[in-house]
Amino acid sequence: DIIFFWVSRMYFQSLHFTGKAPFKKVVIHGLIRDEQGRKMSKSLGNGIDPLDIIDKYGVDAMRYFITTNSTPGLDMRYSETKLQSAENYLNKIWNACRYVELTLGDGYAPTPIDVKKLGVLDKFILSRLQSTIKKVTTKMEEYQFGAASGYLYDFVYDDFCSFYLEMSKVSLSEEGQREMVKAVLYKVIRQIILLIYPYCPFVTEEMYLSLPGHKDSIMLESYPEVDRSLLFPAAEREGKLLSQMIKDVRGYKSSRKMAPNAPLDLCLSPSPLFKGVEVYLQRFLFAKKVSFAKEAGKGDCFVYGKYTLSIREDIDPAQAKKALEEELSRLQSEIQRGERMLSNPGFLSKAPKEKIDLESEKLKTNREKKEAVLSRLSEL
Repeated sequence: DIIFFWVSRMYFQSLHFTGKAPFKKVVIHGLIRDEQGRKMSKSLGNGIDPLDIIDKYGVDAMRYFITTNSTPGLDMRYSETKLQSAENYLNKIWNACRYVELTLGDGYAPTPIDVKKLGVLDKFILSRLQSTIKKVTTKMEEYQFGAASGYLYDFVYDDFCSFYLEMSKVSLSEEGQREMVKAVLYKVIRQIILLIYPYCPFVTEEMYLSLPGHKDSIMLESYPEVDRSLLFPAAEREGKLLSQMIKDVRGYKSSRKMAPNAPLDLCLSPSPLFKGVEVYLQRFLFAKKVSFAKEAGKGDCFVYGKYTLSIREDIDPAQAKKALEEELSRLQSEIQRGERMLSNPGFLSKAPKEKIDLESEKLKTNREKKEAVLSRLSEL
């Protein structure tokens, strides 16, 4: 409550004694209340010692929690769960950095990116990185630190760790692609470290110094900027589609209580997503056969705009019908939710354009999936 007055006092005293403003911009986050939303006080005995948090989770996790959960003009609630999430997130980046270090090997010398030698998924991750840098920078300049961190979090978890790192294991086994994949891994993890540095300066300093080609300190580096030569919209779309296909088929297996390594026959229509896509589908979905056809094959399928991924397996028709009916019910609920949201004037007037576009795309996708499910039910 009193920080505002401290800032005011510093400002007018500096003007009085030096004739100069001490600073131009000040960011003050809201109060940190307890988990019940109460103000911390001695009388309630609900105060939390920051040193205890640091001992348990580390200072970077505490900084990340405070900066990313602070919405301008609003107070925040203390959350043990969110502190644990922050710690897990930093561990995720740490482990990714260690993986890249091991992949690069001793004596690695950073090499520039040669666009002509990049594969589709290399272009995908580099392009997603540029898109992320742009969104993060925009929100940082608006002091929307929580929104900025959200974009980076999604990139780190969904695009880099869960997808590209796994896919890169295929490319690293190919002699002709290995060195360029190493260059991509090095560039991406380094940029991630620089982007999260303002939130977590201590752990990022250690990670930065562990990578080759570093300066004396991360503080001497420039903040990442968008490199337009590394924007590949088509590769972004193709990479996202492959990522979604892998998630959907894994979910398909899980919903049917199938083992993750249970073999399947997959058919992608009307054409391959990109050259060599079958290698990724075979390795990460345990597909015993991947074929391509002009028309969708028989069996359960997932629809992605003009593409359809059909799945063939030996299954009890009664079980298949039950699973499809459950999926239809889920999709109908999602469609109704999306329609309510997109017909709500309050949501349309207040939500960011990105959120509205995302919900519109979700609704479109769910409608397409519903039609595919209805078609499969009619076949059964």
